[in-house]
Amino acid sequence: MNLKIENKYDGLLLINIEKRISKLLKRVPQKYLLGLKLIIVVNFISRKNGKHILGRYIPQGKSNMPRIELAIDSIYNYHTKIFILIPFIGKPLLAKVLFHEIGHHYQTEHKQIKKKYWEDYAEDFAKDMMKRQYPILRTVLSPLKPLIRFLKKKINNSIS
Repeated sequence: MNLKIENKYDGLLLINIEKRISKLLKRVPQKYLLGLKLIIVVNFISRKNGKHILGRYIPQGKSNMPRIELAIDSIYNYHTKIFILIPFIGKPLLAKVLFHEIGHHYQTEHKQIKKKYWEDYAEDFAKDMMKRQYPILRTVLSPLKPLIRFLKKKINNSIS
């Protein structure tokens, strides 16, 4: 596989993010990664409206190769950045975003899906990959979903 991981994160990361991404990619069937050339790790990604997003897929264009960008500060929110150090939390948070963006790559390069269904396809792809990657974690955390949603809401309200 000729897939490069480029760390453009500005600051100190307490883990080897390239190694974590490489480990996640090893368990993704190669057919989903065909044509993907680069994954870039950055602090933030902003849309034109100023809203921060977790990641994005940029298809091949005249002047760029197909790539995925992952916004680490958004994935590991400022107030919960310590989660990056806790493997059973930090890895799945990163994996969900990475798999979602791989879903966008696969649908763009290999499927003919109408634009209005792109997000649904990428989200379904990510859910399927998460089930494969973390079957035990899902079983253990499933009963805790209401508590997790409550805590997320509290954290998001304290940020706003």
